[in-house]
Amino acid sequence: MRFYQKWMGKNCRDGSIFQVNVPGNIQADYAKFQSFPDVQFSDNYKKFQELEGDTWEYYTTIEFAKSSDESVFFVTEGIIYDYEIFLNNELVYEYEGMFRPVEIDLTEHLKNENELRIRIKPLPKSKRGAAGTRDEANEACIPPVCYGWDWNPRLLVSGLWQDAYIETRDKYYIGNVEVKTSLNKSLDKGQVECSFTCEM
Repeated sequence: MRFYQKWMGKNCRDGSIFQVNVPGNIQADYAKFQSFPDVQFSDNYKKFQELEGDTWEYYTTIEFAKSSDESVFFVTEGIIYDYEIFLNNELVYEYEGMFRPVEIDLTEHLKNENELRIRIKPLPKSKRGAAGTRDEANEACIPPVCYGWDWNPRLLVSGLWQDAYIETRDKYYIGNVEVKTSLNKSLDKGQVECSFTCEM
C-alpha cells in the first residue's frame, strides 16, 4: 500500500522553511515562498541564478500503517540531482543522477517516530565551460538546455521531480514487470508475454 507524505522544504543557506509540492522542484516552491516575480515574464528568471549555489532539503515525519510481516520502503521515481537520503539522521542512500528510481527498505531502521530527509546539493558545473553558459552542462546528465540556450532561459532546478511515497510490501513482492505483445500477419490473433521478478 502507498502512503503519500506531507513534505516541507528548507534552504540550507538562509534557513528558510516552506511548503513544497511533490512532484515538483524546490526552487519554484522557494520562489513562491519568497514572492519572486513570475518567472515567465521579462528577465525574472535571473532571480533563480542567486540560488544556484544553494543546498536544499526535503523532510517529513513519515506516516504509514503496516502489518507485522510487511516491510516499509521509501520509493521515488526520480530526484534531481546529487542527493543524500537520511532516516533519523542516518545516511541510508546517496546518488547522483535524475532518471534512476529509488527503492530503500527502511524497515530495520524505523523507530516510534521517523524523520525522512533528502539533502540535495547544487547542480554541478563544468569548470571547462564559460561561467553562466550551457558549456557548464557537461558534468550533469540533465538536459543541457537547463543551463541556458538561445531560446530558453537558464533555470537550474532540482528536487523530487517524480512521485515519492512510503510503500508497505508483503514478504513476497512482484517487481520489474514487463509485458510484451505481438500480432500475427493477418492481425486476427495476438500473444501477450509477461515477465517479472519475485522479491523477498
